[in-house]
Amino acid sequence: MANTGLSTFMHAKRDEKTGEYAAPGKMAGAIEFKETLDRNDAKLYADNELKDSDTSVTGGKLALTVDDDDETVFAPILGATLEEMKVGEKTYQKMVSRTDDEPVYEGFGFITKKNGGKYRVTFYPKVKFVMGDEEAKSAEDKTEYTKPKGV
Repeated sequence: MANTGLSTFMHAKRDEKTGEYAAPGKMAGAIEFKETLDRNDAKLYADNELKDSDTSVTGGKLALTVDDDDETVFAPILGATLEEMKVGEKTYQKMVSRTDDEPVYEGFGFITKKNGGKYRVTFYPKVKFVMGDEEAKSAEDKTEYTKPKGV
């Protein structure tokens, strides 16, 4: 059945020792999702016929496009830290990323809307996120959005 919508990017920190998850939280508004999986492609032939095959998943990438890359949400996921930065009278939170940052394992999921009023929940039990490509553009006469991407 065809997908007709995407919503609710959720995440929860995974405890590597116990395999349990912290309480889930909303990551950001879901704009786009793409899954690219790496699979085994092994076949065992015997007596001139296929006896066994393995197409199991060996890894992959998830690409997300979100409506807001809120530092307070993404810094802990990416293994970065938050620091305050003062500009004039205003104080901002800034994400400080270093080369030795280690992203944490997370559970990740989302909801897709299907035709006929049905929904599907997809859950990935163990993922690590990395910083996506960033875009920015000066405002012009007409509003144009740039969207944060994460992987």
